[in-house]
Formats: sequence, C-alpha cells, structure tokens
Amino acid sequence: MYAIAIHTISDPDKFWAAAQEIQVPADLTLHTVVASQDGKKGVCTWEGQSLDSIREFLDPVTEGMATNEYFEANEKYSMGLPAHAGAAS
Repeated sequence: MYAIAIHTISDPDKFWAAAQEIQVPADLTLHTVVASQDGKKGVCTWEGQSLDSIREFLDPVTEGMATNEYFEANEKYSMGLPAHAGAAS
C-alpha cells in the first residue's frame, strides 16, 4: 500500500540534513520527497505493508524536528503513483 506523510517542520535545517542521511528499512520504500520553498513543509510518498509500519519508522526519526500527518493513498483516485516495487514488469 501507498501512504503519504505530510511533515510540518520546526527545524528545517536539521530535518533536511537528516533526510539526506535516512536509512530506509528493507520493508519500506520511499518513492518521493517534496519540500516547500521555505523547507517548513514536506510531503513524501511511501510504500509499505501498513500505515502503522511507516508511522513507527518516521515518528522516531523526525522527533523534535517535525510533526507528521499520514494517510493511506486511495489508488483508484490517485494519479502518478509509482508502480509497486514488488510488481512484475
């Protein structure tokens, strides 16, 4: 499943520096990262087994730098989502 993480960032310099170094677990895939011009907002597209697995990874690594909002993408109404990482080509 795909999920969107919306980050409201309190420390943009620290957050974006940490984002460059993030070690994504093997069971998750980070597809896109989009930052606002001022760096105080970020939107990421994730793929994983569940929304909870994404939340359980991101909340600790962004603690003190951002608050996060999550939602599962409705693939029927979404456009531009990547092909599933595990899908046959």
